[in-house]
Amino acid sequence: MSDAVNAGVTMFCGQCGHKNAPNFNFCQSCGTMAPELAIGNEATDTPEVPPQSSMTLLKACGYFAAAIGIHIVWIKIWPDATVLLPYFVSGFVMSRIVMRGLIEWHPTYNTLENVVSDKLKMFALWPLQMPMLLLKLMFNKVL
Repeated sequence: MSDAVNAGVTMFCGQCGHKNAPNFNFCQSCGTMAPELAIGNEATDTPEVPPQSSMTLLKACGYFAAAIGIHIVWIKIWPDATVLLPYFVSGFVMSRIVMRGLIEWHPTYNTLENVVSDKLKMFALWPLQMPMLLLKLMFNKVL
């Protein structure tokens, strides 16, 4: 293919979806070799790029601290009441709002089984899962 023909052609990685220059034989993002790269017209075949994270780590830490604070206040005000209601409401918020804002699911691993199992773990075990997720994301950001 000549350079004039390559001008409107873009290579997309079948592994990570990264948009690569047409003359490369491997993905510039993940290093996948050329057979996994798909040729597409830049104007029509651009793959959908997932949006960037909408929540900062500081904001997520605030949500987690607020959930813990709500539980402490709930137990102080209503010591005889059940703690399941605020626990499951907090689990819903952690899995639905916080986790969704923090994590970008990779297209390869965005399967129903993976997403549902992670969200159910976050919903049911959020006091353990959320600090671990936040620590992993903080280490990832630093390193």
